[in-house]
Amino acid sequence: MAWSGAGGTGILISDPVRIFAQTFTSGLSGQLSQIDIPVTQYFQAWYLPVDTLNVMILGTTPSGVPDFSQILSSVSLTPSLVPEKPSVGVDLISLDLTAFNIPVVSGEVLSIALQTNAPFDMVFGFTSGYEWTMNPGLNPYTGGDMFVSYDSGANFDFFPLLPIEQGSDLAFRTYVNVSAVPELESYVMLIGGLSIFGLMMRRQRKLAAA
Repeated sequence: MAWSGAGGTGILISDPVRIFAQTFTSGLSGQLSQIDIPVTQYFQAWYLPVDTLNVMILGTTPSGVPDFSQILSSVSLTPSLVPEKPSVGVDLISLDLTAFNIPVVSGEVLSIALQTNAPFDMVFGFTSGYEWTMNPGLNPYTGGDMFVSYDSGANFDFFPLLPIEQGSDLAFRTYVNVSAVPELESYVMLIGGLSIFGLMMRRQRKLAAA
């Protein structure tokens, strides 16, 4: 389990062409089984309802930048599944990723990306969407960075933070099921079993030929 603690400000997810992503480094080998993210609904006007929130796990380029061509999982959340902004504390949304069968190895860099298609009031400049809580720079997460794409995922860049927020990242928690990866002994036993089976089959063919 890896954790980037929540606290401080948040990033507004409200534009379908602007995708925010947070990279993370797996500390274990196994199967990525679950992620927790502190996300809440965001309203500027009651007449602008929020839309579906898309939560994705993306692969990364060799340099650790989110790669939208490597979508490992995608979950769509209706607004009813996302809490409204709490007055106290942080609400975590837990997503079970077991069905996507995402293998990871220790040291591998992946990313969590959020996207929605929120309405926008052109007259008053109001919008709605979701807020993804940031982890303050006082307690930086060293295994990843915050990125943003302004072209629907075609290109990701480091998010231009204010100087006071340097080192901040988007909060999250990941879970890796280590039992999903067979131990070395299991591989050895499997190979040994296949070898014995092969010898038995060849012996039976020789006896049949005789």
